[in-house]
Amino acid sequence: MLKMKGKIYFLFLTFLLTACTTYDYLLSSQVPTVVKSRLEKEYVGVKNLRWFFENEKYIAKFRRATYDYLFTFDKQGNLLQRNEEVSLQTLPLPIKQKILQTYPQYKLREAVLQIRNKDTLYMAEIQRGMKFYYLAFDTQAKLQGREVLLLEDKELVWDFGFLKGM
Repeated sequence: MLKMKGKIYFLFLTFLLTACTTYDYLLSSQVPTVVKSRLEKEYVGVKNLRWFFENEKYIAKFRRATYDYLFTFDKQGNLLQRNEEVSLQTLPLPIKQKILQTYPQYKLREAVLQIRNKDTLYMAEIQRGMKFYYLAFDTQAKLQGREVLLLEDKELVWDFGFLKGM
């Protein structure tokens, strides 16, 4: 159990660091061709792409429609991790139900599908007032971990939902 918790915290830490860390941008010409080719193979037609280099890994961040994507590659072009923001409607129903049962007073804000090696996790961000949590679920909707998000790690949240009734 302790080993599993350590792995979960490592996954959360990796995700939070990649999501919240400011990297130095790389020019496309600074990224090895094998890495760029692998991204093109994984996701065709990427536009507005930003490359970063951190801890001996190449990180590709881009946005398509209203969703953010993050791909992490090693120097040989092997895909190490893939994070895709997904719509709340496509979050599996058992996971939504588990969140509603366990955290009934929290609002589900966003969800990310994370694929690393052969492991697939759904990361759900929930909020109540100024409290934020990341919840990690496996594909069977089993809670794998919970991470508190501190306000300094969180971008400023603007919720204009109250305007809908006006």
